[in-house]
Amino acid sequence: MDIYIKPYSRVQTYLVGTVLGYFLHKTRGKGVHISRPVRGICWLLSTGTCMAVVYGIYPWYNPHFGIPRIAGALFAGFHRIGFGISMAWIILACVKGYGGIINKFLSWSAFIPLGRLCFSVYLVSLSVLMKLHLGFKQPITYDVYTIVSMA
Repeated sequence: MDIYIKPYSRVQTYLVGTVLGYFLHKTRGKGVHISRPVRGICWLLSTGTCMAVVYGIYPWYNPHFGIPRIAGALFAGFHRIGFGISMAWIILACVKGYGGIINKFLSWSAFIPLGRLCFSVYLVSLSVLMKLHLGFKQPITYDVYTIVSMA
């Protein structure tokens, strides 16, 4: 609770995005040559990292499975920057023409209204959540019923 809401707990992802944006700005209109083996390794590392971040902690949700201290610390320290770098590679590859079928899928025109809707929800959600939570007269106990009924 004390760390998650602080903006500096996610700053590494923003820095990766800023560096990628600066690189794309500086190389606008210019080709960037990346050899085929390097592209393949980057795609494998990116896919593996994304899958490890999303699915790697699944066993930890088992109450009978103890989280190893070192693995938990490594995951907590590096999962955001790993995911950010993986997403940066996907964006770079698609922008510079190395995206292939992934670029075709992500550039599909059906995603345009969905992207606009998601961005609008992102812009409005903080105000709605603040209004909702500040309007409560008593502390909330979060359980399955409360979460489902609020959704």
